[in-house]
Amino acid sequence: MDDRSKVEQRVGLLAFARISELEFRPVEGNFNAAHLKEIHRRIFQDSPVYAPGEYRPDAPGHSKIRVLETSGVSYPVFYVPRSNVDSGVDKVLSAFGGPESLRGLNAEQFSGRMAKLYGYLDFLHPFKEGNSRTLRSFTAQLADEVGMKLDWFTSAVDGKSRDRLYIARDIEVIRHVIAGIDHANKMTSDEKDAMLFLASYQHADTLKTIIRESTYPVSELDRPRKEPEPALDKVMSDFKIHAGMREMTAYGYGDTGKKWNALPEQIRKTIDDYNVLPNDARTLALAQMRQDLRRDPAAVDKLAENLVQARQQSRSMGR
Repeated sequence: MDDRSKVEQRVGLLAFARISELEFRPVEGNFNAAHLKEIHRRIFQDSPVYAPGEYRPDAPGHSKIRVLETSGVSYPVFYVPRSNVDSGVDKVLSAFGGPESLRGLNAEQFSGRMAKLYGYLDFLHPFKEGNSRTLRSFTAQLADEVGMKLDWFTSAVDGKSRDRLYIARDIEVIRHVIAGIDHANKMTSDEKDAMLFLASYQHADTLKTIIRESTYPVSELDRPRKEPEPALDKVMSDFKIHAGMREMTAYGYGDTGKKWNALPEQIRKTIDDYNVLPNDARTLALAQMRQDLRRDPAAVDKLAENLVQARQQSRSMGR
């Protein structure tokens, strides 16, 4: 692994931890631009290179080359110029109307409205880096406000599921690009590429479909308590991080990995049992685990101690 890959992995792990924290201690706000910026700041507060909480710098244009993991196919994705970002985000979020606009919708209406919001914000692509993680956390919190769980992790468990989400998101973005084409004039090469992409993936799953599959109602038992529980929050966050790393078979989390085997056997078993559960059952399992630990503060301290020792042991083995 080269130095750049190590840095990216570290940024990814730190961001993963901060995203887990947001589930238990979400940003308090009105789902406006300031709210979106604060989510970005919270996620990337450990990585100054990501300019946490700041929109991307001025530039003539903004684009990326998407390379699909499973096929190696690549294509360009174009976003709005920086000059349109501030007003665009304000306009989109104001028009959306916050959580109230989602109340009372059926599953089809809910997923369609959320997909439209995500597509608009992704097209605006306001941040230098980390837009996808920020938008996932933002929309997940929006869903939670109306008693729904939007579990984006289900669309990132392997290369195939990530490519499926990439394509669905990029379709939404490129549709906005095409909507702005002046058909009275000759199309540019970029606009032709956009049209070709849509034609190539016209039968791909939509973002609405993916959101529909990843969303389900949340009971009151599953909701985080409002009063501070820092020790319990930290333990639950660490557990989810280890479970996520294990499920993705991240570096060191394979069957013989040092980080994985630094965890006590009982914790490894609990994580593997958790990871085979369907998504709705995972939410209930976490809620039950939290409730059980809440009744036994000594168990919280013991689990926290085991996780700290495992972290220290994995570091010493890596030296």
